[in-house]
Amino acid sequence: SCEAPALEDEDLFLASFPSTPYQNRDASRSRQSCFDDPRSLPFWRIRRHIDLRRPRAAILEVADFEELPEAARPGVLGFLMEGSDPRTGALWGLRKIPGYGVAAFDLPLAAYGLPRAESRVHIVLVREDAGGKGAADAVAGLSRALAGAVPTCTAQDVMFENDDARLLEVARVRCSSASSAGGAALAQAVAKQGLDEELLQHF
Repeated sequence: SCEAPALEDEDLFLASFPSTPYQNRDASRSRQSCFDDPRSLPFWRIRRHIDLRRPRAAILEVADFEELPEAARPGVLGFLMEGSDPRTGALWGLRKIPGYGVAAFDLPLAAYGLPRAESRVHIVLVREDAGGKGAADAVAGLSRALAGAVPTCTAQDVMFENDDARLLEVARVRCSSASSAGGAALAQAVAKQGLDEELLQHF
């Protein structure tokens, strides 16, 4: 993450948060609920940031939504949009932030050219003086309209080539500590695998 100067206006805020903590929204039970689960902090901090800093628009990725059981997804998304803490009345839902229009949409990654089978749920918020609900719905509609319009690629297309300068630099640093040719070759292979896996995490 990065820090934005407190007095500087924000045009666009991008963030990602996990949704799995919100499967348990019953604060009356003795076991941990989303209201005291540390994994809920990213969403709460993102919501607070939007409420305080008032960016013109925000695009949020619900990082692990596809990992939820299908039966749990409507309730989790409903809470993220409209929920509140039953113990204190504190507002959690994004639609409870005053002055914003909100829309949610699901993007199947393969339809956008990426070599991935899963989907990504996104939530867009647009400030009322920047278009509000109409603009948020337009963003969602445009995102859906682009499905199938982007050229497809394979996993190999998004991996580093063996002679990529970044890969060679990492391999050089790691190989410098290897004491044998066999160790150097292994370090180079490990370096390439690590960089490829890191790159794929962004898709």
